[in-house]
Amino acid sequence: MTSIFRSLTLAIAVVSASTGVAQTLEQPQNNVVLTVSGAVTATNVDETAQFDIQMLSQFDTSEIETTTIWTEGEQTFEGVSLDALMDQLGVSVWDPSRVIVVS
Repeated sequence: MTSIFRSLTLAIAVVSASTGVAQTLEQPQNNVVLTVSGAVTATNVDETAQFDIQMLSQFDTSEIETTTIWTEGEQTFEGVSLDALMDQLGVSVWDPSRVIVVS
């Protein structure tokens, strides 16, 4: 099983319109593996939301089975769902004209 809890860089065109109410996330205690910036209301470092592995492991996970052009056969991927992450970040409306960079 492959986990998305590895250091990685993603650019995800996400949907975003925030509720406008600022929330504060806990501070990462270890190496940051995910940084989200853009129209998010929950932040913890300089108007961004930064997560370490321990913070991400607090989310419920979801699993998908799919094929890719990089691997043979069906693969199983497990990790934090984008919906759960966007809920935590205070993103309430999906708008494809906005982009949040996730790295």
